[in-house]
Amino acid sequence: MMIILILLIVLLLAIVGLFAFVFINKDKLFGTSSAEATPPPALSLSASDLSPIDLDSRTTNLKIGDDGKSYIIQITVSVGIDMTQKKTSTDFYALASSRLDVFYDAIISVCNKTTAAEAQSDNGAETMKETMLNEFRDRFKSNLIYNVNFTNFIISG
Repeated sequence: MMIILILLIVLLLAIVGLFAFVFINKDKLFGTSSAEATPPPALSLSASDLSPIDLDSRTTNLKIGDDGKSYIIQITVSVGIDMTQKKTSTDFYALASSRLDVFYDAIISVCNKTTAAEAQSDNGAETMKETMLNEFRDRFKSNLIYNVNFTNFIISG
């Protein structure tokens, strides 16, 4: 009877030890935790991997800045769609091409939140591109939208 009790205690300690070991070393055993996970490196796609959606020019107001003046922007945007995902990319391209209103609404929204001074700053156009890219991705719930380019960017006041 005493031997069975000792064996049960040893078995219980072994199981507790195993759980403790797994808990302490879970990152090494199962990869990094979600809190510490690093995003995959950005892919560098070639032009042949992208399909552009060339949008019509839009003219809209910019946000009134500290100078109190009204400015307008005429902007033409081209959106690059990542086509390396084959069927998923093709389906998304068809969807995005049929929902140009979503792009136009996002463009106007970003412009209306940007002052002329911000848009004309050294990194103004790049900041607007990144903001539009994030807005497009949010609205379409897709990272297949790879980049944003401006083919026309004129501010007047």
